[in-house]
Amino acid sequence: MFGLLAAFALQAAPASGSIELQSVATQQKVTVEKDGSKHTEMVPAARVVPGTEVTYTINYQNVGAKPADDVVINNPVPAHMDYVANSASGTNTTISYSADGGKTWAGTLAQLSVKNADGSMRPATEKDCTHVRWVVNGKVAPGARGSVSFRAVLQ
Repeated sequence: MFGLLAAFALQAAPASGSIELQSVATQQKVTVEKDGSKHTEMVPAARVVPGTEVTYTINYQNVGAKPADDVVINNPVPAHMDYVANSASGTNTTISYSADGGKTWAGTLAQLSVKNADGSMRPATEKDCTHVRWVVNGKVAPGARGSVSFRAVLQ
């Protein structure tokens, strides 16, 4: 089992205005009722076992009195987790990925290269993803809020 909230770190690039971030890690819980029906809900992912998919959500809000511009949210894929293909989302954002610890970014993982054990290069895959970045398009008005998210599976 893995404690995931401690491994969930993020950062926001400086922006004019005051952006407050809150991160949440959840997992799906399925309960079978007495009548045999299934009930699905998202619950905090305090501890998970290998193979479990976790949803990481970053909520942001402009708590300042001025619009915030140049809002960038960078989030590492936690250790021992594999990014789930095409799972990053965020309304009114531009999403990019890194496979080298956040040094270089691209709009798709396939646009990034990683080195094989023999020294040859290949396109990055989901297992190579180290970070996800969202650039909020436009300004975030005072009091405005939004959220971005991605999913990953514990190895």
